[in-house]
Amino acid sequence: MKRTISIALAVLALQNGSAQAPFTAGNIVVYRVGTGPATLGNASAAVFLDEYTTTGTLVQSIAMPTTTSGSNKALTATGRGDTEGILTLSSDGQYLVLTGYNAPVGIVGIGGTSSTSRPRTIGLVKYDASINTSTALTDLSSANFVRCAVSTNGTDLWAIGAGSFNTTGGVRYATVGAATSTQLTDPTTSTALPRSLSITGGQLYVSGNANEPRIGLVGTGLPTTPGQTISNLGDFPDTVTPGHFVLLDINPGVAGPDVLYYTNDNTGIEKYSLVAGSWVLNGTVGSSADDYRAFTTKTAGNTVTLYATRRGGNNTTIKGGQLVSLTDASGYNGAFSPTPVVLANAITNQTAFRGVAAAPVFNVLPITLSGFTAGKINKDVRLNWTATEARAFSHFEVERSMDGLQFSVIGKVQLQQADNGNSSYTFTDFGILQAAVNNTLYYRLRMVDIDGKIDYSKIVRVTVDENPSRLISVYPDPFIHEIFVKAAIATGGKIELSLADVWGRLIIAKNTFLPSGENTISLSLPAQLPKGIYFLLVKINDKLTTTKLVK
Repeated sequence: MKRTISIALAVLALQNGSAQAPFTAGNIVVYRVGTGPATLGNASAAVFLDEYTTTGTLVQSIAMPTTTSGSNKALTATGRGDTEGILTLSSDGQYLVLTGYNAPVGIVGIGGTSSTSRPRTIGLVKYDASINTSTALTDLSSANFVRCAVSTNGTDLWAIGAGSFNTTGGVRYATVGAATSTQLTDPTTSTALPRSLSITGGQLYVSGNANEPRIGLVGTGLPTTPGQTISNLGDFPDTVTPGHFVLLDINPGVAGPDVLYYTNDNTGIEKYSLVAGSWVLNGTVGSSADDYRAFTTKTAGNTVTLYATRRGGNNTTIKGGQLVSLTDASGYNGAFSPTPVVLANAITNQTAFRGVAAAPVFNVLPITLSGFTAGKINKDVRLNWTATEARAFSHFEVERSMDGLQFSVIGKVQLQQADNGNSSYTFTDFGILQAAVNNTLYYRLRMVDIDGKIDYSKIVRVTVDENPSRLISVYPDPFIHEIFVKAAIATGGKIELSLADVWGRLIIAKNTFLPSGENTISLSLPAQLPKGIYFLLVKINDKLTTTKLVK
């Protein structure tokens, strides 16, 4: 009861003009809809960000604007829009990112309105609690719920909405203050039904609760241009119904993210670990009655604490929701079975908890890159970069990938101090062009400060040999049960075909002889081959080409 009253008092204080304070490091923030005493429905309602301590004490409530003021637009939400209101923390840790509608309170059926007449607002709330809702997109999730947005730095924005099977669905990119966005993925397919977004290790991920994607990668890195493909995580079940999700890198012996938590509408929160290239279920907490909406995580060693919102709870009379904590001390590939601890309750039927994120803080990145390039020199790849403004910085770790998905460390470069503050670096990947099995190599920098905090550079690519790709074409992509390779060669010779998954496991191989001229070769695949990313290696007269394909 005390917590419910404290929320109401905080709302009243804001309405009376009390100033908002900067966020406190270590706290958590909840996206709340509604003020009470009115019952929430399908009309637009006011949105607040409630800051809590990790023990459930309310610190402050920050109201989003409900009318246009200067460059800031309104940001309201559907009263009963349970898939709305995902709250994310920017990659640099300095901004909360949220979505809503540029509409006043009380617009009935707001989730079904046109985005042209009611643009979808993306809000940024900085560590000092200042609000920026100047981004209101007329081409995002029209006639359906707006769901989630993420950012790296408070300027670049990626957003999704339900927007099913129309030109405003799929994953979209914009910059702060924009009125329109760039369509990254095809909005006319099942990939137009996403639920949540995440940025992990410099890669954009998306989830969907039906068809595809379940949980997948959007292009490579952080794409900003159209024509991106969504590729499901390799060996991840295609029958789950994920909503909000978090990918973590806990086991240093496994490259990239190796632990996954996500909300499942049918079961609660589930945990998976990446074991020997396959995602293995470690356990489930809750049930469909709990109806977990979203969560954030804090990691200390092998212990992960989840702060989650759920609509139902074990007490089915709670319709506004609960904020709970769950402590998972089992680590990588350990059994997931924590007991939820209730931290706060929303006001029954009058307010609703949606997303939750860590409080933003002023976070100076350990170093600033002013350039990062890669080029070929004989049989080597030479990386060059320039860094400025190093603060408590330790070193660079150079990472290479053969597929743009899984990276491994190939070298370490220590910090250099220059009198003018600008330091130039070079790293050579010796002999890799001769040894590479794929036609494209991917590189990135992992930047580590003295406290162990990390940041990632953009991903750069190097083409190993451009000539073989002109000899062949591979189709269809995506494929179902058969792949065709069209090859044009001046003189007859041997062709070797092999299909492998993202972990390098051979699926099928075929060798034959080609006469000169244009040839088409078919490769029939096992009917039970799971959906995912695959690589077709085509070797003609000792010239190798690798093509990335999706089933």
